[in-house]
Amino acid sequence: MELWPSLSARGLEAEHYAVDVFSDGERARARTDEADYDVALLDLNLPKLDGVNGLRYLRLKQPSWPFSVLTQRTRVEDRVKRRLTR
Repeated sequence: MELWPSLSARGLEAEHYAVDVFSDGERARARTDEADYDVALLDLNLPKLDGVNGLRYLRLKQPSWPFSVLTQRTRVEDRVKRRLTR
């Protein structure tokens, strides 16, 4: 598991939240079809299904679902893509 998902999960679990962490976007998308979640934390650099396309999928599935995007990307183009998925 990469560092930020591990730290995020530990912090949320310490506050008594149930957390699922997925190593790729395909697994995360499949799980959202099976379970209800309250919030999504996304990495734009997920393998198999990146965070931008994962967010598009989540927005179609549940438009009011809150999310947070965490990334190391710094290009303006990446920020614009994120805004377009709202």
